[in-house]
Amino acid sequence: MNGYQDVGNPLTLTSTRNVPIMPQLLRVVQDAVRQQSETGYPQAIILSGTSGSGKTYTSMLVVRQLFDVAGGGVETDAFKHLAAAFTVLRSLGSAKTSSNSESTRIVSCIFILLLFFYY
Repeated sequence: MNGYQDVGNPLTLTSTRNVPIMPQLLRVVQDAVRQQSETGYPQAIILSGTSGSGKTYTSMLVVRQLFDVAGGGVETDAFKHLAAAFTVLRSLGSAKTSSNSESTRIVSCIFILLLFFYY
């Protein structure tokens, strides 16, 4: 599935704010959060595909949805710091290719620690 859409401005975590998330992607995020809360084991969401398939765009939607589903949302300091870091890294690691004017040339490995407290 390729959820990439032309949002008309630079692709950042904040530029995807009003973009509706695809039901399949929402399900993956909800399942990962549920599995971690039930088992206590870390979960991984791996995005793969060919160049131009929308991995970077989808990763931004996944991060935004993780913050929404797991609690806290996008107004937390943690999300704001992650958004700022992600924007800087993308600006340093993008290049124009024949198929994409802003192709990401870096690998992103984003760790988000979700803490669940049991009472």
